[in-house]
Amino acid sequence: MGSFESIPKYLMILQKSGFININEESHEIRPTLLGINIAESYETAIPEITEPQFREKLAQDFNDVATCYKDFVVVYDKYLNEIWKNYKKFVANFDPSQINLDKFEPCFEKHNLGFYAN
Repeated sequence: MGSFESIPKYLMILQKSGFININEESHEIRPTLLGINIAESYETAIPEITEPQFREKLAQDFNDVATCYKDFVVVYDKYLNEIWKNYKKFVANFDPSQINLDKFEPCFEKHNLGFYAN
């Protein structure tokens, strides 16, 4: 979701966060291992919010507010409740004992922490 003006900003944020790589010559966008692992984690815990239909509905409701077809407070409350419901579902489904944290290790550079290293 985004306008032509906002998409490059979002891509830059995703790239700086390590979720995607962008080939500067071909402009090809590829997810990194970290991006794939994060997406899989969200899809496991709260699949509804990762569905394109959710984003399409959200964008349509925002457009309806902008054209005064829908009330801002009603739409805001609806999505605030939806986000809260998904957050509670995420917390309920988040079981650290079921997460293979080792799969995230290659996503990060190792630094010599000296005295602080375990």
